[in-house]
Amino acid sequence: MKRLLCALLLVLTVSFLNAQEEAGTAEKEWEAMIKECEELTAKKRHHEAIEVGKKSAKIAADKYGKENWRVGKSILVMSLAYKRLGTVDPAKKEIAASGFERALAILGKAAEQGNAQAQFELGEMYGAGKGIAVDMALTRALPWIKRRPLNADKGVAVDKAEAVKWWRRAAEQGHAMSQFFFGAMYGKGEGVTQDWALAVKWYRKAADQGLADAQFGLGVEYSKGEGVDRDDVEAVKWYRKAADQGLADAQLLLGFMYAHGRGVAEDDEEGVKWYRKAAEQGHANAKEALKALGVE
Repeated sequence: MKRLLCALLLVLTVSFLNAQEEAGTAEKEWEAMIKECEELTAKKRHHEAIEVGKKSAKIAADKYGKENWRVGKSILVMSLAYKRLGTVDPAKKEIAASGFERALAILGKAAEQGNAQAQFELGEMYGAGKGIAVDMALTRALPWIKRRPLNADKGVAVDKAEAVKWWRRAAEQGHAMSQFFFGAMYGKGEGVTQDWALAVKWYRKAADQGLADAQFGLGVEYSKGEGVDRDDVEAVKWYRKAADQGLADAQLLLGFMYAHGRGVAEDDEEGVKWYRKAAEQGHANAKEALKALGVE
């Protein structure tokens, strides 16, 4: 009897591990498709983006169910591609509107049930889209930085208070990107009363989880002395953490700190090194910094 139970336990354990591995594979495949769909849309290859989006929705529905937040996310990225096509084909615009409505319903249901990722996605729909927090931090750190265009089109009217509501819920569950965005809203004073100390608090929570964007944002606050005492050494520490993860904005500012001897000994060679790393990722301001130094 004992041997039978041990054998049964072994079979169940193997089955469980196989199921976990299969789920992990499906998740990675879905994530890759979402990224590809967004990249294709950015490149204005909208028809290809829609096809990839459809495949991602099918994977999500087959693996997790038709009401899973991943399906909502897939529909959302597809709808963005449809909306771009809607500028020349009104029928596509109607498909996009229907898609946004469906995505909002699926994500909203999951968010109300406490799913942190769905709460983040809702916040992003109502907010201004990815890039806003980093862009804000960068332009405050170096006023000469050119602001980058932001895509605020997420299929719903921008509502900062609603964005804050959902990012707060996800942040309180430990969702790192939501903590970062929530902190950024405190920094901007959008949807909440501006409070730099609270901005720093939420940046730090996300930064401690290893989120490069938040590490960069925290470095900016130490550079500016907002919400914390100004401390260039601490700023360099956080810029470096983000730069080591490949964040071009952080590489730019780390190069700036070396070039101007802020928080570290002045070292033009090290400054050029980090400017170049950012420039290799296409960062226009890093390219300008190299040009100003007479470096190709």
